[in-house]
Amino acid sequence: MGSALMAAPENEKPPRVSVLLPVYNDARYLRASIDSILAQTFSDFELIVVDDGSVDETPHIISKYLDRRVRVIRNECNLGLAPSLNRAIAASRGEYLGRQDADDISLPQRFARQVRFLDSHPLVGVVGSRAVAIDEEGGRLHLMETSCSDIEIKWDLLFFCPFVHSSVMIRRSVLKQIGSYTEDPEIFRAFVEDYDLWSRINQVALSANLPEPLLQYRYRRASASARAKAENERQLDRISRRNICRLLGRSEIAPEIWSALKGFFPDRKPDNADMGVQQLRTAVEILIALENAFCSKYVSEYRQSAHRLWQHSRWTRRCLVLAANKKTDASLRQALIFAAIKLFILACR
Repeated sequence: MGSALMAAPENEKPPRVSVLLPVYNDARYLRASIDSILAQTFSDFELIVVDDGSVDETPHIISKYLDRRVRVIRNECNLGLAPSLNRAIAASRGEYLGRQDADDISLPQRFARQVRFLDSHPLVGVVGSRAVAIDEEGGRLHLMETSCSDIEIKWDLLFFCPFVHSSVMIRRSVLKQIGSYTEDPEIFRAFVEDYDLWSRINQVALSANLPEPLLQYRYRRASASARAKAENERQLDRISRRNICRLLGRSEIAPEIWSALKGFFPDRKPDNADMGVQQLRTAVEILIALENAFCSKYVSEYRQSAHRLWQHSRWTRRCLVLAANKKTDASLRQALIFAAIKLFILACR
């Protein structure tokens, strides 16, 4: 399966942070990634590099790092991201587990700020940060916005993944409660093992994102996640459906209703291609039930009105956008307008 981990010195005090850095044929960017970790202002960490069966110059590059904090696992064959991360977690010693991908770059203050945050917020199980997207040459593309508060993240987790995976730091004690990354091949081969993990952490702990960008996240045209886009979206839907059904106490949502429901998700473009009148009505009822269940479980009583106003107003606008689509037939347009009125009345209560 893989070679043994480079052992830590005997009788050495465990580090506060274990950084998990899996790498597979990423020789082009690996030096910059490792250098950004070793240059952190917070120095009490170990860096566990998992070479997941690379056949390029990756092993040679790793061998040049003589820093005593760098420890190496070499998989004899390519296992995939989740199994590699779980090997690193099993070998790690830190109280906190930091993540980074081999083509991303951590800014110098990242670990210091995340450790300080976790130390002062003992109920938080995972903290990420916003990130600056960069291209293959390192040029800035845009700021990657994320929700920051636990309530916002809990809501986002119903629909999509609200963390930049490479930016997170996780509390080890929380992983002991819920387990590590899933090795369900359908999930980890679609590169959504992180969405699954955050969804499970959400059941036992608070979550947060720091508002400042502490990572440079590299977009690559030929990345494995880009090549697996269709399967990625299918598995994202699978986890989202699980999260929504869990909150509603349902076992499942019918496919035709799910298709209509997705038209209201905050990360999706308005689309009524597969929406019928009855599907729309059922989807709106589920949205209302979802908002009520979420407020009852997570939102303090004096903030529930504001939360409902925010959500119902967004859904009202979505109905009107869909109704204005020239391709929408008359019966669906009428149903969308009635739905908008219903949602607006609920928003104003």
